Amino acid sequence: ITNAVGWPSRFWVHSLPNVKQPFPAQIKIQYGPPLMSVLWFENQSTKTFADMSFSTFFSKQAEKPSGLFGRYIMSTVFDIGNAYLNSLVCEQLSVQAGDYVLDMGCGTGKLIYNLAVLSNDGYFEGVDYSDPMVLRARRKNKKYVKFGKVKILKGDFDKLSYENNFFTKVSSVNTIYFWPKPEFTAQKVSNILKPGGIFIVAFEDIKQLKQRNLNRDIFNFYTAEDVKDLLSKSGFSTDINLVSKSKGKQTFHCVVAKNN
Repeated sequence: ITNAVGWPSRFWVHSLPNVKQPFPAQIKIQYGPPLMSVLWFENQSTKTFADMSFSTFFSKQAEKPSGLFGRYIMSTVFDIGNAYLNSLVCEQLSVQAGDYVLDMGCGTGKLIYNLAVLSNDGYFEGVDYSDPMVLRARRKNKKYVKFGKVKILKGDFDKLSYENNFFTKVSSVNTIYFWPKPEFTAQKVSNILKPGGIFIVAFEDIKQLKQRNLNRDIFNFYTAEDVKDLLSKSGFSTDINLVSKSKGKQTFHCVVAKNN
C-alpha cells in the first residue's frame, strides 16, 4: 500500500525465514519516507528493545544498520525511501566516459548499480561501515564487481586511506546527518577529488526531518545554506548550486559543489 508521496504505508513481515529469537514472531511496520517509521511488535515474548526507545533504536539503525533488523528491514527502507533522492543524484552526476565515482555511505549499493548500468566506461566505488549494507551492495553489484567496474569497501570513510586527486565525482545520499566531523569529512572529499571534480550532497529538508521522531543526539539536521557554507569552507568553489525538488509534500535537496 502506498501513500501520496509514493512510500509504502505499511509493510508486514510474517515469520521471516531462518530468523529466530530475539525477533518477535511477527513484525508489522508502518513508515512514510525513509526516516519516519512506527513499529509494533505483535508478540511480546521477548523484550529485546524494551530498554531502548523507538526513536533511539531507529535512529541508530538509520545511522548504521546492524543485525537482523538492519539486514531485513533497513535495507528495504533504504531501497524504497532513498529511491527519489538517488534518481536526483544520478541526474546531477551526469556520469561521463572515464568518470571515477565514489558513493559515501553507499547502503545497499543501488545508486552504484544504477550508475554502472548507465555507463559503458567508468569506475564506481562505494563505501559503507555497516556489515549488512556492504553484503547487500556486493551482491547487488556482483556482476560489475567481478569485472572490476565496481568496488564496494567496508569501512569508515573518515578513517580509510584514499589517493588524492583520484575521483572525478563523489556523492553522499542521506548520510550528512551522521558525519561526526563534518569539516574533516568535507575537506577529505575535496582532497580525493580531482580539481574541478564534483561533490553532491543529497538530503531531506530540515522542516520535514524535525517533524519525525528522531534522536537528535544521533541525527544532525542541516539547512541547505548550512551545507553550502560547510562546502565553501572546505576546499570547494564558492559557486555552489542548490537543486531542490518536491514529491508530494516532501522536499529534497542536492547541493552540487565543484572542487577548487
